[in-house]
Amino acid sequence: MFPLFDRGDADPDVTLLRELHAAPPLHEAREALAFWEGRLQRLPRRRLAARREAREMAERWRMRVREAELAAWGDGPLAWLRRALLRPRPGVGRMLDRVLIAATALAITLTVCVVGIAFAALALLHALAGG
Repeated sequence: MFPLFDRGDADPDVTLLRELHAAPPLHEAREALAFWEGRLQRLPRRRLAARREAREMAERWRMRVREAELAAWGDGPLAWLRRALLRPRPGVGRMLDRVLIAATALAITLTVCVVGIAFAALALLHALAGG
């Protein structure tokens, strides 16, 4: 983030800047996002400036939650799946949430089985061909 300061020195100012620009802890980012989304829902329509502020802050915290998820879980396909499964979905009921998780687990299991069967079939064809 600060290429001029990436020399490994222990300057307290550089350390402070890195800490200030680091992603917030995931639970704190989610709490702040929930606060601003809730505030936006609770504000009356006539409070235009307050609603605009809440909308902007909610968008900022959505980006910070994403940064915190990247910092906590990485950016690979498994991290993407983990984010998709563990991200809170306020409008989704508990039963539907469990169904989504079960469907994802089933899809992963079926994919692994199909790939395994395909490899076994290729090995069998290779053996029959005299390879």
